[in-house]
Amino acid sequence: MWFTIEVVLGALLGAAFVALARALGRLERTLLAAGLVVAALVYVGMGLTAHPPSELWIEGVGAGAFLVLAVAGYLGSPLLLAAGWAAHGAWDLVVPLFTDVAYLSEWYIAACLGFDLALAAYIAGVGCIPSAGRKHGEAT
Repeated sequence: MWFTIEVVLGALLGAAFVALARALGRLERTLLAAGLVVAALVYVGMGLTAHPPSELWIEGVGAGAFLVLAVAGYLGSPLLLAAGWAAHGAWDLVVPLFTDVAYLSEWYIAACLGFDLALAAYIAGVGCIPSAGRKHGEAT
């Protein structure tokens, strides 16, 4: 039951982040893309507190992949950005199966999953959020 509550709380935080991004207007996509990069770097940063850098290869690979999706989603289709957030949600569940993430609390993993999926659903549902210099509804 706690896992469910934490996922819901994470989704509510995700909704608040979406509201902030929407309030920024033309910078909405910028914040959503930057947020994906930061979410990936949290794993690297927290991992450095518990492991030597040589043991953080999986976190580094993930951060690189999420950076690529964030940039591609910012410059191109917002669906790539939605895919990045959804993939980060899957990352939250899968990475603990392959590496020691004792530095992350279970509540954090669950809340991050809810946050990630809320953002992915919003971006995929809206479909055409603007990047800098674009208006809602303009071709991406």
